[in-house]
Amino acid sequence: MPILATKIGGEGVIVRRDEVKRYVEDPVFLEALEIWHYTKLWGLPNGRGWANEPEEVLRSITAIELEQRAIESEEVEKSRDNRGSQNKVRRGR
Repeated sequence: MPILATKIGGEGVIVRRDEVKRYVEDPVFLEALEIWHYTKLWGLPNGRGWANEPEEVLRSITAIELEQRAIESEEVEKSRDNRGSQNKVRRGR
């Protein structure tokens, strides 16, 4: 099962996808998600580049961005699998 590996408060944390739901209501996660949303819309919070951002902000953005990309990748694979199955049916295989 895919995992999300990050650091929270200086300690490594590994969260399996099936565990994500219980973290979603956590205030720290909600703040990280809010920062990520703002960053997607407006860029980094202080506007002076990633090297000038607090480590917690960068880790939050990175963790959520990596999870989004993993989900998108899975969706692409599912789409490819579905198209492959449909093509086999059309060809009579």
